Amino acid sequence: MNDNDLQKLAALIGAGKPELAVKGVDKLLPKHPQDARLHILKADALKRVGNREGAARAYKRAGELGGAYGAVGWAHAGMQYQMLKQQGAAVDAYRRSLALNENQLDTQNNLCVLLYEMNQVTAAMPHARWLVKNSTQASHFINAGYVFRKSGLQDEALAAFMKALELAPDDWRTLSVVLQAAQHGCEWALVDDLIERLQREIYATGRGEETFEMHLVHVSWCMNEAWNLQMCKGGARRSLEGVKLRDKPFDHSKHRWGERLRIGYVSADFHNHAILHLMGGVFAHHDRSKVEVFAYDHAQHDTSYFRKRFETSVEHLVDIRKMTDIEAAERIYADQIDILIDLQGFTEKNRLPIFAMRPAPIQVTYLGFPGQSGMDCLDYVIADPVVTPDSSKPHYTEKLCRLPESYQCNDNERIIANNPMTRSEFGLPENGIVFCTFNQPYKIDRITFETWMSVLREVPGSVMWILDPGEVAGRNLRKAAEAQGVAAERIVFADKMVPPLHLARLQLADMCLDTRVYNGHTITSDCLWAGIPVVTAPGTHFASRVAASLLRACDMPELIADDLPGMARLAIEIAQDPERLAALKAKIRHNRFIAPLFDTERITRHLEAAYALMAERGREGLAPDHIDVPPLPRRTEPFMTALPTKHTAVNNNRSDLEALRKGENVLQLPQNQCPLCQHDKADVVREVQWAEAVGGLDKAYWVQCKACQHVFSRYYWNQEGRAALPARTLDFSSERALARGRAAETVRAVVAELGGMQGLLERKEPAKWVDVYADTPWTYAVALEYGFAMTGIVRQEADEALLKTVGGVVARVDFLGLNINGTADVISLLGCLEKEPYPEMYIDRAISLLAPGGALVLRFANVASALWRINEKDQPSTLWQEVERQHLFSMIRLAKLLQAKQFRIAQALPDPDVECGMVLIATKEKRK
Repeated sequence: MNDNDLQKLAALIGAGKPELAVKGVDKLLPKHPQDARLHILKADALKRVGNREGAARAYKRAGELGGAYGAVGWAHAGMQYQMLKQQGAAVDAYRRSLALNENQLDTQNNLCVLLYEMNQVTAAMPHARWLVKNSTQASHFINAGYVFRKSGLQDEALAAFMKALELAPDDWRTLSVVLQAAQHGCEWALVDDLIERLQREIYATGRGEETFEMHLVHVSWCMNEAWNLQMCKGGARRSLEGVKLRDKPFDHSKHRWGERLRIGYVSADFHNHAILHLMGGVFAHHDRSKVEVFAYDHAQHDTSYFRKRFETSVEHLVDIRKMTDIEAAERIYADQIDILIDLQGFTEKNRLPIFAMRPAPIQVTYLGFPGQSGMDCLDYVIADPVVTPDSSKPHYTEKLCRLPESYQCNDNERIIANNPMTRSEFGLPENGIVFCTFNQPYKIDRITFETWMSVLREVPGSVMWILDPGEVAGRNLRKAAEAQGVAAERIVFADKMVPPLHLARLQLADMCLDTRVYNGHTITSDCLWAGIPVVTAPGTHFASRVAASLLRACDMPELIADDLPGMARLAIEIAQDPERLAALKAKIRHNRFIAPLFDTERITRHLEAAYALMAERGREGLAPDHIDVPPLPRRTEPFMTALPTKHTAVNNNRSDLEALRKGENVLQLPQNQCPLCQHDKADVVREVQWAEAVGGLDKAYWVQCKACQHVFSRYYWNQEGRAALPARTLDFSSERALARGRAAETVRAVVAELGGMQGLLERKEPAKWVDVYADTPWTYAVALEYGFAMTGIVRQEADEALLKTVGGVVARVDFLGLNINGTADVISLLGCLEKEPYPEMYIDRAISLLAPGGALVLRFANVASALWRINEKDQPSTLWQEVERQHLFSMIRLAKLLQAKQFRIAQALPDPDVECGMVLIATKEKRK
């Protein structure tokens, strides 16, 4: 290939003529199809014209050709796939690139970030550690720090963030990240230093729009509304930089207003999340004669009660997870939405670029972020007179739409468990006063904590019950307590619990002490719903006034102090007067059934009145203006008479985290989320003593996901750990005829799903079967005899040699990075799914390789089996002690998962090769 030709093509791209470059490359490619440089030039040109799909294919082809440009080709293909939101393809491409050359900073960083965004923090860990060891870029240390923090490694996270600040001491984005980490760790000396710097160098000089502060970090320390607005405006502008928006604005001049208002809610929190805990009742109580409810859903779906109720409460549920912002905006416009509601503000996973394109004539922000947005595309913020008094109006880009009592909606169908609970089981004193707070540690600042300690000093025998903030923050809080003259053991930490049990245990407390700058929001509602007084002192911005708003809506203004010293005095007086404390609790228990705070129907009517007033201005062509919604008449009778309760059977034993030894030689890493559904709540179900220590650990901890009931190990074998496990080779010797017969049953069932033997014979080409990491060769061999074109994917050299003697194509490759010419008719994951750290990734990869109508075959140990339970009663199952195994599955859960991924469950067969085992066969739905 002539280098001059390549230089000319590159010059065309540089001169802004990428179309000509593409034509030039296409002329040369038939003569030089193996020249990776041509494919890269074509990809560069296609990228310039906005054809990311074409660019990805061209980069991928360069990667496949290998050689000097292989790693580059795969790396750039990964970037294009990532921008296209094709996450699986991006992961494959990045991994292939690093397999050719691991010393690529940007690729290591890109893969680390992508896996983190996919909630695959354990898979991201090796890349985070590589970055810390090899990089000198501040952004790389920040990304590594996020992985460490989500993995519970708080010390390592803070060290990474501090290194980032050392590398970029004047970068305000980095400073904000370090501030957030310091807040989460209650590192108050560092927090105070960073805040003082922000105040002096940025906000006091009027440069607030220049800072890259994260919004929730900012409002957790700054109660100056003028500074809040500066930060929000700058953040709003930067959030849209580089974001592709629709070229042509939407035309609302001929918008059709119907009799029913079409209300659209946009959120990533339509799952077991605080937003849905609050909003669930509103969705259920909307008056369908007045409003038509649309939910534009980009949430991580779960199987919780909250999600199921939500799905049945909205008329139109639109999944926009795989839509681009432009596609989602066009769908909203096509649905003729009258009022579009953002339920997130500047919180994680927001889709505010959708609102920037104005697909609806009226756009509103509500509930997700406590403050202003700084975005001109949002017309109203829903608030109330307490959180946004008249003095707030100049500091909001939106017009204030104030509900009459409290802005916060609440669901009065939230269940409180009636499980018997005692203080002793939570480490609390039976007789002393229990103060509590269940806020996240970033809300606890030095002044707040010192106020709490002043209360504890005056109330002998009292304790402060705090949501477990993690090892670092917990250590710092106890040290700070001792510095304030309070014994460390008077700080008691509480584990996370499922909502019904959390609400039940709150009743063990006597009083909640609020946080200063960022009040308890949902936490305050939780306490009042559980009948516990909350003492607060409002500040001077939205986030610091919420608790006062909620207390007024609960008709409990006597719990609102003027300032923090007054809050401390009030708490001490109540704690020292048992009759007064009992009277307050009784009043809350009465008020929660008649006062506005928990009157879900009432606040829903107020919201609908707000929407009607907004629409009235819109119909008349008037610009948005401040709105105060008039209150409905107060109730004279309770809207309900008793709490909804039920017994919740959940084991909340805590994992023995100390079993995980620290150090680089550890071969296991903690799994903080269910690898099948990514839910982050799990219970320990069994502790198993291994026959001998493996990987530096002498015990296994098995936990069960509370969302999908999947059983998985608390710790995950990393790559080195898996390599150290005993290798299991395939064995032809035992029970040959019986094993062959069992495999034949599975193969015959698959053949039936593909149209029977006659259907296979009529095919022009043999049906393709991919057998992945099987623990026996029998299914592979029988399927080969049935005429399938077999591809065996193996890990061990011995397995490869064995299958090659049988026939077919055998390769030792990474299944997640597998490329097959054409698509597979059958993929079997028999015997491998339990051993993979993230089984859903293997299922997703199998789906992407299967042809429509193709069959997926899974074998698994069915933990839900009745036979399993009988065996467990007599003797422990050997599966608990097989260190190779990582997961045990429920057939029902797997079936539901496959159905959600557009599979039809075809057959479920008993599998005598696996204790309590099942074989599940599912066929991929054909496109309509």
